[in-house]
Order: sequence, then C-alpha cells, then structure tokens
Amino acid sequence: MDQLLRFLERHLLHLAEATILLSGWTPLVDMLEVLLRSFADNEECPLMQFLHAARHFMVQNSPVVYLYPLQLYASALVFEPDSSLIKRALVADIPCWLDLAPRTEETPGDPGQFVDESLIAGHTGPVLALAFSPDGRLAASGSSDHTAAMWNTQTGTVRHKLRDHATRICHVVFSPDGQLLASGAADHSVRLWDTRTGRLRHTLICTGRPRAPRDPYDGGMIRVVFSPDGRTLAVEICDERVWLWDVVTGFLRLTVDCHDGESRALAFSPDGRRVTSGSKDHSIQMWDVATGVLQKTLQGHEICIIDVAFSRDGRRLVSVGGDLTVRLWDTETGALQRTLRDFVNQPQPRAVGFSPDGRLVALGGEDGCLYIWDAGSGKLLQKVPLGPVENTLLIGGASGCSSYIETDVGCVDIRRWLPGDASPYPEVYRQDLWIMYQGRREMRLPDRYRRPQASAYRDGILALGYDSGRVIFLGFGKE
Repeated sequence: MDQLLRFLERHLLHLAEATILLSGWTPLVDMLEVLLRSFADNEECPLMQFLHAARHFMVQNSPVVYLYPLQLYASALVFEPDSSLIKRALVADIPCWLDLAPRTEETPGDPGQFVDESLIAGHTGPVLALAFSPDGRLAASGSSDHTAAMWNTQTGTVRHKLRDHATRICHVVFSPDGQLLASGAADHSVRLWDTRTGRLRHTLICTGRPRAPRDPYDGGMIRVVFSPDGRTLAVEICDERVWLWDVVTGFLRLTVDCHDGESRALAFSPDGRRVTSGSKDHSIQMWDVATGVLQKTLQGHEICIIDVAFSRDGRRLVSVGGDLTVRLWDTETGALQRTLRDFVNQPQPRAVGFSPDGRLVALGGEDGCLYIWDAGSGKLLQKVPLGPVENTLLIGGASGCSSYIETDVGCVDIRRWLPGDASPYPEVYRQDLWIMYQGRREMRLPDRYRRPQASAYRDGILALGYDSGRVIFLGFGKE
C-alpha cells in the first residue's frame, strides 16, 4: 500500500494524462473509483486520503483536463489550493517557467468551493483598477468596496490596505519614483498614499459638474496622471477642466478650463512643462503647467479624443479618436503630420503610444489586437492578436530599452521591427482564456478565473482582478 501511495504521488498526473489521451476522461474517473472501493475498509490510511483528493482534483478540474489533458500541469495543478494533498505531492510538476503562482485556499468545511487567500486580505467587491509600481515590486488595486490595496508582487500578499475613500475607486497610479500612490474615486476625490507606510498624505477634492442620468461616464474619473518629475498630479473628471495639484503640499496649483466639451484624454510632455488634454469637442489642447496659458489647439479629429501620447523627445504627439483615426502632430507648430486609418471599422481603440526612438506607433483597443505602424511612412507593419487593451500601452517597456510593447494584458515581442534591441523580458500576455508565453498557449485559465475585470503587467508578472474581489499574480520568466 505504501509503495502504491508513493507511486501515485510521483506519477499521478502522468498517469492521468496518458489515460485521458489514450482512453478518454471516463476511464480515468472509473479507475479512481475502483481504487477507492478496493481500499474502502481503511478510510483513515494515507492512501485513501490521497485517492479521495485525487478524485476530487480530477472532478473539480474536469472542464480543463477533459478538453486539454496537458493543462493538468499548467492550469489545474497551479490553481489547486495550497493545502491540497495533490499540490503538496506534485509541487515539483508545476511548470518551471512559472515563477509566481496564485495563492489559493479551500473554504473550510466546503470542499470544492475555492476562495483566494488574497480575497480575505484584499477586497470584498469587484476590482476596478490595477497598476504596478515603476520597479515592479508593488502593485495597487482599487475596488468598488471603497478600498485600495498595495501588494507585494514577489509573494502575492497584501502589504497595505487603504480605507479612506467613501465611493468606488476607479483609478490607481504610482508616482515615477514609486514613493506615492494616487487613488481616484467616483466622487471626484483623489488620495495620495505613502507606499512605504500606507499612510494617507493628502486628500484632493475636485468639484465637477453633475453627470446626466445613465451617462456611461457617470461619476467617472477619466485620468489621474503624475508629471515626469512626480511633483504635479493632473486629474480629469469628465468635465471641461483639468486639475493640477502640488503633490508635496497637496495644494491646488491651478484649474485649466480647457474645452467646450468633456475632457477625456491626458498626458504630460516628457519635460513636464506642458500638459495636453483631448476632449469630446474633437480638439486637443496644450497648456503651460506653470501658468495655465493655452499654447496650442490641434483640430482634425471628427469625434471625441480617446488617448494622446508624446514622443520621447517631445517633438511629436500621437492621438486616437472615436473617428477611428490615429493622427501624428508636430508639437512645435501644431501641424498635422500624418493620419493613420488602417483599423477602420474595428471596435473602439483605447491606448496609443510611440516607441522610444519615435520610429513606431502602436495602438490597442477593444478588438484584442495591437496595430503597429512605421511612423515615418505611415505603413501598417503588423496586426498582433492580443487581449483587449484598456488603458496602458508602452513601447519599450518601463526602461525604454527593451523590444517589447507592454500593455495592461501583457507584453509582445517586437524585435523583428527593432533589430539589435535585445530584451531580457519574457513575452507573456492574456488572450481570451489563455495565457500566452513566448508565443505558445501555455496556461488555460480555469472557469472561475476566465473573466478578469482589471489587469496589469510589469516585468514578467501579470496581475488579474475579479468581480469577487480577488487579485491573483502570475509570474513568468525562468525556463
């Protein structure tokens, strides 16, 4: 009996995989049933406990293992509760390329109903926002339960719970030096938190116009953006103004009355001297941060502006609008340089950006694809399948020297368009139900993890937030 137990502990998944591939799902369950009946007289023995755990493991994960037997390792075992006899016995079979696995536990007294350990320490309502610190060591989440949280990304555990908000938290963003976290709520307030201690530094109140009933942006805070030097925080609250706050003192520097329609896009120039806003009135405006003086107004889009981004040298601006066009602008003259239209009739675009050297422009949106253009010729170079990008797109990664496009659903290798630019980061992103790793389908998300409401990526770690309030971290990198 002891020999049989040791054999099963070493080879259960290999045996299950072979049985399913050769004979199907039913013979595997029948085999476990036969073993259970054979040793039914000794319910307390370790072998019986292991067999019960094995049967429960197979049945619980049947949707995955029935259709994708190889996912016994990369999906079913990875998301098995940490206390499971199966996971303890077969922990060596967890794929070596997975550096960080979700922390999960089984609900006491209710086998088969799993709850994330992070749910207990994290949120009790849907997760609405996720972001990583610049060095990737911390992540932040915001929830409809009126709380934010800061996480240790190396362990997947909560470092600080932030509780001062009175309404749902729509945005979280770290300062460039990582010492502050800004959390923006639906009541138009922003809190600044010390990331080392979790203490509240300042509360910033922006008084916006009342929103119309059933407005899709009702109560929404569209953007919260730190200046490159981290001294100024710009806030859009979906009205005709942009609020500029002094981060050190918490005082309002100035309010820019910038548009005839609601402001819905926001970016600082690389030198931090200008702030650019895009509006529902179809215009883009550039303002002097120190004085609030309007410098330029860029006209050309036919529908509201969705996102704007500066090139690294600050000489060009790229914008995307609801008219399904990407436009390149000269920031010194305000002249339109080029219009890119190769994604006409696609679902709504969300985020746009330049490569560090300014040679490439990329766009992500609801259709789950990245569009990559040559900024000089305007030629569409590639359409890359990806997950739906919501609000983050950065070519060149956080360091600006890699050959990847980082988004809130992962990163994609663009080395073929940037020859000679080597990067140490793994290529990983979420596509539908799958986690893609180095161009392959490596992990199928279990049904209970298939529809995250928020996601973020940094340096090989993918964070996913769910309606249940749980936040999970998946770390990739080692072979």
